[in-house]
Amino acid sequence: MTRRKRGWRRWLGVAVAIIGGFLAVGGVLAGTVSDGGNFEVDLDSYSFNSDGTSTWTYTVVLLKDLQLALSHQSIGIDPDCVVVDPEDGDSYVTGPFAFTVEWGTEQNSGENALKFETAEGDGPKQAGDLMTFTLTIEGARVGEVVSGTLFTMKYGTVYDTALEEGPSCEPTAVQLTNVRGGSGVHVSTLVGFVLAGIVVAGAGAWELRKLHQ
Repeated sequence: MTRRKRGWRRWLGVAVAIIGGFLAVGGVLAGTVSDGGNFEVDLDSYSFNSDGTSTWTYTVVLLKDLQLALSHQSIGIDPDCVVVDPEDGDSYVTGPFAFTVEWGTEQNSGENALKFETAEGDGPKQAGDLMTFTLTIEGARVGEVVSGTLFTMKYGTVYDTALEEGPSCEPTAVQLTNVRGGSGVHVSTLVGFVLAGIVVAGAGAWELRKLHQ
């Protein structure tokens, strides 16, 4: 009996480790290529903080050489969200590129957006140029990641857009995407539970087999 209990504990430990691993990477999602194919945006990570804010980090990388350097990159913001950082008028530096932060409306879409205007020198232009944007938000519903954060890149008179995952602050909206389960759980978490269930089921079958030997 003691040996069987130890066996179960060992298998349950493996299951818990699997769940923990998938929960740990639950904030890492696949990237989205823009409609024009000029850039890819990735939600690298997100966290819901103890002070009620949430932090969202995105990476934008150029996939092609642009005819003209980037004029601005904007990130659509749910109108019920409050951007704590960066603030309007802040200087924002990512790698070799400097931007000025502007809170307002994206001209191309008419949506609320946080705009990163090229501040000085040439903006990103060559394939492989990379920018990282980190936002701190108030009002995001804890644990929810939804589709619909609009990224708009403008160079010259050209606009290129992509939709990526991001926060939702609307108190009554129900927005679920193909990367989330029906209960609001991220797909990686669901996969973790499924694998953990397989491990536990396998352990049970093994123990039953030993009992019948």
